[in-house]
Amino acid sequence: MTRLEVKGPRMTVTEQLSRNPANRGRPLAIEIKDKTTGRYLRAREVVTAGARGIGGVIESTARRGCDIFILETITTPFLPFHVMEGPITVEVFRQFVEGSEYEIAGNNANRLVSLLVDDTKSDHDLKYVSRNDASAFTAWYSRKTREAWIIPTEDQWLAAVNAVGDQLKGRFFEWTQTISGAGNILRNLKGDRIAHFPENRSSDCTLRLLLRK
Repeated sequence: MTRLEVKGPRMTVTEQLSRNPANRGRPLAIEIKDKTTGRYLRAREVVTAGARGIGGVIESTARRGCDIFILETITTPFLPFHVMEGPITVEVFRQFVEGSEYEIAGNNANRLVSLLVDDTKSDHDLKYVSRNDASAFTAWYSRKTREAWIIPTEDQWLAAVNAVGDQLKGRFFEWTQTISGAGNILRNLKGDRIAHFPENRSSDCTLRLLLRK
């Protein structure tokens, strides 16, 4: 089992969101599961440059403790599924590793661990994701959210890009699979395509999930 020893104090949800300059001064949508009530809370707040960060229900939930981030999704009547706006983040994958005791092994495992223990990278897009990591994370995330999240097939991924590509964020290659699940293809938003073996973990591999409507 790989243990994560985080450098520096762990940040609350409020602190993580507030420290990202990209979030300041704009509406922010996020869903958080409150440990106390077990309910998913959703709020649109404005992040300010002050020490308070975001207020209202999100700040209150952060103080009481959150269970898991529910990453923002995009939906359109032209797609039969919801698609994550961006790849999974370092913080969400860290929650997966700590919560499931997942063993990080194989190519670039040391680089992935170094990324996970760096608290300054919590809100960054995850990279160094192998196909095995992707499958294990997807199963865990589905159990935690009680929803059937999937790794997209290449056709589904392309359909999402064609429908809402201008709203999708991300700069790394993302895992997709063939209809049979036997093949694994990496795509990026620039239109590049690479075939890889399941166990491969290169520096620019990440993951974006879909949820059927």
